[in-house]
Amino acid sequence: MRELRIGLIGTGFMGRAHALAFRHVSAVFELPVTLRLAALADADPQRASQCARAWGFQTAHSDWQRLIDDPAVNVVAITTPNHLHFPMAMAALAAGKAVYCEKPLTVTLEEAEQMNQAAKAAGVVTRVGYNYQHNPMIEWARQMISSGELGQIISFDGEFSEDFMADAASPWAWRCEPQHGGGALGDLGSHLLAMARHLVGDVQAVCADSQTVHRQRPAVAGSKET
Repeated sequence: MRELRIGLIGTGFMGRAHALAFRHVSAVFELPVTLRLAALADADPQRASQCARAWGFQTAHSDWQRLIDDPAVNVVAITTPNHLHFPMAMAALAAGKAVYCEKPLTVTLEEAEQMNQAAKAAGVVTRVGYNYQHNPMIEWARQMISSGELGQIISFDGEFSEDFMADAASPWAWRCEPQHGGGALGDLGSHLLAMARHLVGDVQAVCADSQTVHRQRPAVAGSKET
């Protein structure tokens, strides 16, 4: 049995989701490895310590670079705001550690290409969190398509419905900033694009019509400043 020692960066919604998955996956699947929750990092040292205790991680760091440098960690899971994926993943790859990065990979094509090249050079396992395409129903559909059972596929019609921030009163956040979130199409639409490619192959051309529904938001929760 090999041991995978997890280092998780980020304690927001997705950080909690990853921590829950790492803790309970062995109760659902028979794993060829043993998972150990080695370290957790968050910029807020108090929250890092609090979440590490609550979620079962052995060590807490307030500096993500220290987590990557921690010899107890051999898999780095990144669940931070999107613009931080690039520096964290590049540092982990430079340290020769496997990387599990949340989607979208990063906020620019140039950074994504650098990450891809760095991963190839490092020769380590890398994964991106496009979890929907691993649903057994989707895998069945993929088999039906590849076997020819459905005949020639001439179109793909997909919809990703999400009510996150649909309320105009929801305050401004990092996801509203293109340089931090990458935009709704990159942040959420990337799931749909990943599934389309998984099922029917690469996209050849793109035509888009987009709009911003709420053009102003409260600066902070409950504020009249927008």
